[in-house]
Amino acid sequence: MIAVKNLASLGRKCVVALGGVLLAAAATAQTTAIVVPGGAGGTPDILARQIAQAISKSTGRNVIVENKPGAGGSIGGRFVTRAAPDGSTFLMTSSGITGTASHIYPDYHPLEKLDHISILVDVPFVVVARNDFPTKTPQEFLDYVRQHPKKVTWSNAGTGTHGHLTQILLQRATGLQFEVIPYKGSMPALNDLMGGRIDAALDNVATYKAHIEAGKVKPIFVTSKQRVPSLPDVPTARELGIDFDNVAWYALAAPKGTSPKLYADIKRALDENFNVPEIRKQYADMGISLVISSQEEAERRARADTETFGKLIKELDLSNQ
Repeated sequence: MIAVKNLASLGRKCVVALGGVLLAAAATAQTTAIVVPGGAGGTPDILARQIAQAISKSTGRNVIVENKPGAGGSIGGRFVTRAAPDGSTFLMTSSGITGTASHIYPDYHPLEKLDHISILVDVPFVVVARNDFPTKTPQEFLDYVRQHPKKVTWSNAGTGTHGHLTQILLQRATGLQFEVIPYKGSMPALNDLMGGRIDAALDNVATYKAHIEAGKVKPIFVTSKQRVPSLPDVPTARELGIDFDNVAWYALAAPKGTSPKLYADIKRALDENFNVPEIRKQYADMGISLVISSQEEAERRARADTETFGKLIKELDLSNQ
């Protein structure tokens, strides 16, 4: 879970102007709905609730956050694809929900049915090992795995997730062979790693950052192109000779056919309220890179990830697992 308390505090500073933009777009609707395709407490949920509060406080309108978890995020995503493009319904989506769920759940078509308005943040993955793993350095860890194929257990947050597919891509890039163990969520995997029941894990940096800083797990490397500023001692994969980089992202999306003027207004509000040094630093301290991309860049990355993950999901026969 991504630094929920810090993120909630940060959200309160940034959403008022954006709330006004969404309100104006939904002026003819009875209710503005921000759909979160997951449970309460995660990053998309926190952001959505802050936006909803800002709109309600400013106008008295009925703004709701609808948590629609399940099926890899496709239940919530599919709900938004079927909504009217009148500016009343938005989706907090991610690289996993857009890039992987559409292949595992064939009745979900985000590229055809949604506009990705802006990628809000990038979140690198990190490989970590249990604290008593018998190696001292990242390179020693890689050498150990190489010398003991399929003996080192390596968790992810679920079959077919972005993290799981990143593991597969990493294994191919390195030739390393782990025993990959899917969990149902990040927290069960984290608990088993810290309890010594598994050897290693891959998840987003924010999930493990506090535990790395507390010395409870051993960081091996991050999957971003550059080191994470708030974890300056953790090398990148490339620094260890691995030709690989891949990060998760979170984005705001809406049904296709929603007004382009609305998208321009949202982008302007995001730039004015998020893209400032103070806010950038607060995100960086959580291990999160603020992006606030253009719609063109968001659509490009959504298509690229969907293509990459689609090939891998088909090859691994992960559909409907």
